[in-house]
Amino acid sequence: MDKKADAIQQGTFTAPGVGPINRDLARVQFFIMSGDSAPSSTAAAALDESCNNLNKNLAAWRELDSQAVPPTTNIIAKSSLAALPTATVMSIMATPHDAGSADACAP
Repeated sequence: MDKKADAIQQGTFTAPGVGPINRDLARVQFFIMSGDSAPSSTAAAALDESCNNLNKNLAAWRELDSQAVPPTTNIIAKSSLAALPTATVMSIMATPHDAGSADACAP
């Protein structure tokens, strides 16, 4: 489970994680906001790509959160240990992970 969560957060060789996507979105926003004209098609494409990757990662996180955490919590509970804390990565969206828009970049 740690490896899957790390891949979602940090990324892999083939897919960027939430952290690198956040960095990329901040860079694109800076370039767009510092320009004196409308965003270029390159900036719009970079924004679309980052949003698509972020949505893929959020979907992967929801799957991990709903499929891997409950069975792991059950195993931990049977061992009389404290349960896993509630996932906080989803706090990047204003709505609970099972409600609202599936598009993290939607206005």
